[in-house]
Amino acid sequence: MRAWTEPTLHGSQLIYPLFITARPDDNPIRGLEPNVQWGNRNNYATLVAHLDGLVAKGLRSVMLFGVVDNKDAEGCMADDPSTPVMEVMKVLRTELPSLLVACDVCMCEYTDHGHCGLLRTSLDGEEIIDNAATVARLGDIALAYAKAGAHMVCPSDMMDNRIGVIRSTLNQHGFAHVSIMAYTSKKASCMYAPFRDAVESTFKGDRKRYQHPVGSVSHALLAYDRDVAEGADTVIVKPSLFYADIVRTLSDKKLVPVACYVVSGEYKMLKDYGDSTGSMDAVVREAHLSLVRAGGSILITYFTPFILERLLDGASKSSALPMDSMCREFTETGTCKYGYRCKMLHVIDGILNGDVRVHPSATQQKRPPSPEHSARVPAHASRPLHSTDSNQTHSPPLKSSQPTVRAKSHSSDLKQHQHSHKHNRSSKQRLRSKSTCDNNRCHNVGHHRHNASSSNNQDDNPPAADELIPPVPPPNNLPFNDSTMHRWLSHEIETCVDRVDVTMHLLRDKQRRATAALNRLVQDLYPASQVEVYGSTYTQLCLPHSDVDCVIVLPTTDGIPCPIDMLETVMTALGACPWAGHLELVRSARIPILKLQFVKGKLPVKMDITCSHSPGHSGIEARTLVDEYRLAMPALRPLVLVLKAHLHAQGLNASYSGGLSSYALVVLVVRFLQFQGDVHSAFMEELEPQYDGVYDMQPCMIYTFFRNGRLSRRDDMS
Repeated sequence: MRAWTEPTLHGSQLIYPLFITARPDDNPIRGLEPNVQWGNRNNYATLVAHLDGLVAKGLRSVMLFGVVDNKDAEGCMADDPSTPVMEVMKVLRTELPSLLVACDVCMCEYTDHGHCGLLRTSLDGEEIIDNAATVARLGDIALAYAKAGAHMVCPSDMMDNRIGVIRSTLNQHGFAHVSIMAYTSKKASCMYAPFRDAVESTFKGDRKRYQHPVGSVSHALLAYDRDVAEGADTVIVKPSLFYADIVRTLSDKKLVPVACYVVSGEYKMLKDYGDSTGSMDAVVREAHLSLVRAGGSILITYFTPFILERLLDGASKSSALPMDSMCREFTETGTCKYGYRCKMLHVIDGILNGDVRVHPSATQQKRPPSPEHSARVPAHASRPLHSTDSNQTHSPPLKSSQPTVRAKSHSSDLKQHQHSHKHNRSSKQRLRSKSTCDNNRCHNVGHHRHNASSSNNQDDNPPAADELIPPVPPPNNLPFNDSTMHRWLSHEIETCVDRVDVTMHLLRDKQRRATAALNRLVQDLYPASQVEVYGSTYTQLCLPHSDVDCVIVLPTTDGIPCPIDMLETVMTALGACPWAGHLELVRSARIPILKLQFVKGKLPVKMDITCSHSPGHSGIEARTLVDEYRLAMPALRPLVLVLKAHLHAQGLNASYSGGLSSYALVVLVVRFLQFQGDVHSAFMEELEPQYDGVYDMQPCMIYTFFRNGRLSRRDDMS
């Protein structure tokens, strides 16, 4: 029972901090024994041998700190090509390619004054931190580490707005795939003394001017909102054992994973207590489990070798990859940062090919379903997807093994929809309430850790499907259970939508400002006009890289220019606006389009502008219909977003190039849900019960089962 109710430790949670020096020998660190400064004798051979053994026990990530002799006021050695961090990074990427390499980005290890930034003299003659110069310098250091091969950069300086500068610098130089793990809550603590000995810091005094007060929670909350908005993929709480309340508060926000840094002073306290009482195993386990219980997803700890060697059972030591979710770049470009499609889609492929297996804990820890629950589950929801038994019942019945499309006129569907809507108003209101609840639900995405073993797969070949197994695999794998697989896949889809929503939350305000600015400009030219937004932006079915579709609506009166002339006039006016860039008029399109980017700020907004002389613009009419379906079908939006991302990754998301338009995809998913009969909305009750066929869209089917109560959300997902 305890195994089912208590959190566990496993190798993929751990990040091992390492101190790297250019000196030839390994040197012990006072207060952090048995941790050492790793020397470069024989190209860091002792470090490689040490890590090789830990990788075999489940280590996935390391964090590098530099120790140098040549320190100056500018911290020039931080990004010098000969600095120890740069040198060892090349060795680790070559010798241990499965490791995720994270680099501390700060200047305190490299400056002669020991502060985390550049200094300047204030008007009253006092030396203070130059924030603007420091964040620019930190951007250069992060870029140097990215070029040297870092998978992740970790700014620990605590300067204002440094995450945005680092993110922008990395993106501008082609390193959007490099993640940022931000020190978001770093207290001006007394627990750092052994660390300062480890990096041989010359610092004297305190850093209370830029590190957070030890008693404050509000500073952490403000920094969290700022860092996530500026592009942080993970946040760090440092120290962590004394600040589990902050770990819980930040993890409850459920936007990005929370990492807990067990700092050098906390390490020494635990080690001294364990040595003096003979309870080292128990105290280390209890301390780290308390952080996992508080909501920590990642543990940065000097106890990493001890935990891997002494505290993990056989299952947790497995070197199998955790089935983590999409990386941050997928939400921006539709392509996984590792060079292949979203892992969720590979899990789908592996499941449908029979390559993915699950383990006993995934099937044995569930409570038996109640008879009432079993009665609700259709036959094809409780059998393997590959079953070819002709005696099993399908729901709904198929007349043909080949999918066919039964077309209905839009007017017929609309008439039927209006008739059904009239007689089922209360049912629709209940659905709207459920949909609002589902859309506002925030899921825990703490497991969105960047997978260390996957991070080196930068070619076009994805890893084998059988590697994508649960985070805590058993000694003996069993054939997959489709109910467990349904929950995994449904969880992955919802996680995908959560990550999209995080990015869209940052973009929506800018989209509104861009539309308002365009509307003001157009109304100055044509006072009777109005800019209307339609398409996926209006219906909340867009991805972050989607364009904002706008139409300039004008009354049908004499004297109004033709669309192409009007767009040329608007384009000329936009050319004088500092916020409008990348203007392009596509004259050859069936309907002329003016493309532009709203470039004010760090996140550009792409816009496609057309014009119409009639109030009955098809896009404006369609947006209302699609919005009605979205509210009535809770499963519609997640399915559309995931399938759109998949189509975008394959270059099949544009109708002019032979792909599916956004509206066409929505219609396909709506018809699929109608045919399956799994969404009992007020719109569908009058549909005739005959079926000419269905689309073979297994992922859609799985997710529909989940969202309509066919599978219990409370079941353990391992």
